[in-house]
Amino acid sequence: MNGRDAPSEDKGRHPEGAVIGAERDGGADREAVRAFLATLAETLDVDETLRRLSMTADQARSILASLIAVQGHGAAGPEPGDRPGRSVPAASTAVEATINVDGASRGNPGKAGLGVIIREEPGGRVVRKISRYLGETTNNVAEYSALIAALEAARELGLRRIRVLADSELMVRQIKGLYKVRNEGLRPLHARAAALIKSFDRFEIRHVPRGRNSEADAMANAAIDARK
Repeated sequence: MNGRDAPSEDKGRHPEGAVIGAERDGGADREAVRAFLATLAETLDVDETLRRLSMTADQARSILASLIAVQGHGAAGPEPGDRPGRSVPAASTAVEATINVDGASRGNPGKAGLGVIIREEPGGRVVRKISRYLGETTNNVAEYSALIAALEAARELGLRRIRVLADSELMVRQIKGLYKVRNEGLRPLHARAAALIKSFDRFEIRHVPRGRNSEADAMANAAIDARK
């Protein structure tokens, strides 16, 4: 599995009616559950799954709650033949996580992508992976986009204490306030990241060598490769 996003034209692969009105008889509609799990297994990206299915976060929570409620009693889900061998990330109850982020741009500016890996703590279990194509942009914009995607996903997961690992020394120092943000194109992204950071009880960001961030880097590049 490489966690690549599918092209945006795939939106609508599942009828919108399979999601709208997804709650029925106190639980999630079976077709909505199947559509949600099948799309999540394909994208490995909850944000992309919600976008494709025109689903709200509350509807997704209803589906997950329904699955948990019937665990061990024949939970509704994909039937045999629905993407065999593809695993669906389990819901997490963790409040702390370590997150690797990376952005890549070929040409700077050029085709760009981002990669994010969220691991709950303690234990290090991966609870979210994001691989997303960004179009034509610079490496610094891609790095900030990866950080913002990570912060948004962490907030959606209910995480309260996070540690971010990134190999962009510039971004890390700017987020820490050690460097000024002089580039006009980065200022809105810096402001967005700063606003999201305030929603956590504890936030830490560290610069790491590229070799310690290889998986996130691979996911960022995989998103670019998928658009060739």
